[in-house]
Amino acid sequence: MPTNPRPAIGAWLVLGGASATAIGCLLPWVVATIPFVETVRANGLDSGLRGWLVMVSACLAAALGAWSTRFELRGRCTVFPLVAGVVALVSSGIEAVVVLDGVAELRGQGVTAARLGPGVLVANLGALVLVAGATQLVLVRRRATSDEGTAAAGYSRAACVGAGLRPPGGANRLAVERRGDE
Repeated sequence: MPTNPRPAIGAWLVLGGASATAIGCLLPWVVATIPFVETVRANGLDSGLRGWLVMVSACLAAALGAWSTRFELRGRCTVFPLVAGVVALVSSGIEAVVVLDGVAELRGQGVTAARLGPGVLVANLGALVLVAGATQLVLVRRRATSDEGTAAAGYSRAACVGAGLRPPGGANRLAVERRGDE
């Protein structure tokens, strides 16, 4: 497994964004105070499946981000942090809307001090950073594979295939070169 001597900034953004998203799931999402009775706090995991989905996808993305700071993600593996980030972002966004509706409903029932907790903001901002970093990782990988193809342009087909690179010019150019050789 080739090490990544200089990891892309996207790897660090994925790791930081996923960590912030996971921490946001543990922070309070709703704080409701009933006067002279009690204060109730609920975090992202208390909300059920969507909260757990945000946490699991953030942990998966954090693991992939940590891996990509040391090693290169190859092939389709570069897409996994992006998928996990989109799942976390969509799930936390939906959950934020549900929490806002719940806060409005609590205020209508006489709970005087119902508000959003910091976890909603932290989880959503972390998921945004996660998606941005994962997008950067995908773009860097795509650019690297296109650079491999252009680097191979000066070599013969056999040298490219032997080195595992794309032949110069793709299949159409090879067909033209074969016709010229005959």
